[in-house]
Amino acid sequence: MIFSTKLLSYLLVIVITAEVIHCETVNNDPGKKENDVEDIKNHITYQEGDGSTCKNELYNVLYNATNAQVAALNAFGIPNTGLLAGTRSWYGHFSGCTELPDFQYCMLTVHVNIATLSMTELHQLSIRWGICAPKICSDNGIHDNVEMLTTYLRSSTGVNLTGVSSKAYCVQNNRVPYSSGFYITGGVFGLICILMIIGSMIDIIDDDDDDDDDDNEVKDSHGTETEESLPLMTLAIDKDEEKEAIQEMNKQSVKGKVAATIKQILLSFAFNRNLSKLTVVGSDGNRNIGCLHGIRVISMVWIVLLHVCVAIDKKLGYLDMFNPHDGWRMFRSASYQIIIYNGSLPVDTFLFLSGLLVCYATLFKLEKNNGSLFWPWLFLHRYIRLTPILAVVMAIWVFVAPHTYWGPMMDILMDRSTCESYWWTNLLYIQNFFQDSSHCFEVAWYLSVDMQLFLVSPFIIYSLYRSQRMGLLLIAVLVSASVIINGIIVAEYNFYASTAANIRLFGGDYFDIIYTKPYIRMQAYLVGMVVGFIIYKAKDKEIILPKPVVVIGWLVATSLTATVLCVTINHHTINPSLGKVVDVTYQSLYRFAWGVFLAWVVIYCHLVKSGWINNFLSWHAWVPLSRLSYTVYLIHIIILSTFIGNFGLPFYTTTPIMILNSVAVTCVSFMFAAFLYLSVELPLANLEQKYLPRP
Repeated sequence: MIFSTKLLSYLLVIVITAEVIHCETVNNDPGKKENDVEDIKNHITYQEGDGSTCKNELYNVLYNATNAQVAALNAFGIPNTGLLAGTRSWYGHFSGCTELPDFQYCMLTVHVNIATLSMTELHQLSIRWGICAPKICSDNGIHDNVEMLTTYLRSSTGVNLTGVSSKAYCVQNNRVPYSSGFYITGGVFGLICILMIIGSMIDIIDDDDDDDDDDNEVKDSHGTETEESLPLMTLAIDKDEEKEAIQEMNKQSVKGKVAATIKQILLSFAFNRNLSKLTVVGSDGNRNIGCLHGIRVISMVWIVLLHVCVAIDKKLGYLDMFNPHDGWRMFRSASYQIIIYNGSLPVDTFLFLSGLLVCYATLFKLEKNNGSLFWPWLFLHRYIRLTPILAVVMAIWVFVAPHTYWGPMMDILMDRSTCESYWWTNLLYIQNFFQDSSHCFEVAWYLSVDMQLFLVSPFIIYSLYRSQRMGLLLIAVLVSASVIINGIIVAEYNFYASTAANIRLFGGDYFDIIYTKPYIRMQAYLVGMVVGFIIYKAKDKEIILPKPVVVIGWLVATSLTATVLCVTINHHTINPSLGKVVDVTYQSLYRFAWGVFLAWVVIYCHLVKSGWINNFLSWHAWVPLSRLSYTVYLIHIIILSTFIGNFGLPFYTTTPIMILNSVAVTCVSFMFAAFLYLSVELPLANLEQKYLPRP
């Protein structure tokens, strides 16, 4: 009730004077309308470089409309119902405007100054207004004529905007032109599909040939000449003929090797073979940590859910809410705050898993090779494993995804200007140290952090292998350094405890200074390395823990989780500060605390191997989905942007709709990820495994 009263008062008194007069009365006030029109006529000026005037054309649309101009005017957005409840998005009719040959859809963002108000969250009111403008008008032309547009709005609807500044962007009613990059990307996928089909056919034929092997052997035993019998026939020929025969055999041998290599390459792309590798579950095996599959899939779904919710947050995303009052009430519920506003935690989960697996697998390799390992091969293997699919998804993002947008938000989403200058930072995994590069393919920052931590992991792993005490001491020193650095930065920049509040209020500054830096995010990674070392030392022996130890372990883990998830409730948006000491302490330690919680879950599930939690997380159905998690992480942002780019209306926000949209984006993301996994990621992994020596 208090929120509604405050919103009502500032909309009525300061920002939007919604006159309590029927629109018919306003429109039929000849003196007022005539004064508005005359004022506009007196200010019509020609824009330099235009064949005609944008202002004059706009004036004709608004006040002297012909049939075509009436259709354009009909596509204008008008103030919606629920204005006093916070609905501030008037999109208009996008497709109706873009179908008109001489008009273009323009989104005008009107900023109304409310700095005089003592508001804790907002410093200005933003209204998105869709208009159908003549094509002669540029973005700047629309911006320069905002006074005419707001005058028309006042005379036609009674809504008066004061203290206005604005920006505009216009969408031409033709689709994005196809670039050479689009055709190259399409050609590459066409070639891959051909390789998949040919490889599948070869695999099927080979299976048929294997069935006929016994018959072929019987035929050869009845005297049919075979390649194996040919050398015996050369004994009676002269030396020249023998030399020619040997050369011919060598040629055939080389041809055979080339043919075998080509065959293996094609079989690496065989759809049926790769599909069986994706879906096979098999036995757990001694070294398989089954619970990681469930943790990985749940974390990936959590990330997708977070990004779907962020997309309809006007401060962070693109879409506007039709019912922002209801939407914000939903987002401020405890359940949403715990899940959505703690959305950085699944990223720390992936870093934890990465540290665990790197340490666990590398220790076994060191043991197998008596403590020696050629580390450059290990780095090369990692790079080849991650980079090709990243490059392919980036190509889709830059060259293909813009062609899937067709809606009011498309112009914002199509911006790829930073990719022209910073695409290489993603492929070298240094994107998180280039501020502007994060806008090219934003989710790639995690891959940069993961690769940078991987590059320093050999020093830690080798220390653990040679001296358990020295290795653990090194990890403790690094964790302490991360905590101290984090605390100093938070105190220096006055960041808050809530990561969501920091991103909302500080935007890119927090993202660039803390959120994407490896020396901040390494806490969970290092905890994961400790867990990997513990599991390695246990040699997969099943451990029976006393009940008091189990109870204490779960109490500590649950307490840490509750603290991490619940301390910042009601401090993500309004009044985000918990006090300087609490803000610094929480921001410095919450990632480490989350890592400790995950450590207990994994150790309990894998070493104790009992209980419903282990059964659930180790469920075999997670395994294929877990294999797709990396590709889902890359592709889901493209699926979500396509969803946003085709949304023509403000988003009506309710919990069921949010769930349905999240499920839809998640399912479609896994579908496209499966295709990319079968066509790009797994074939290249097959080739790498076959032709690149294993470290």
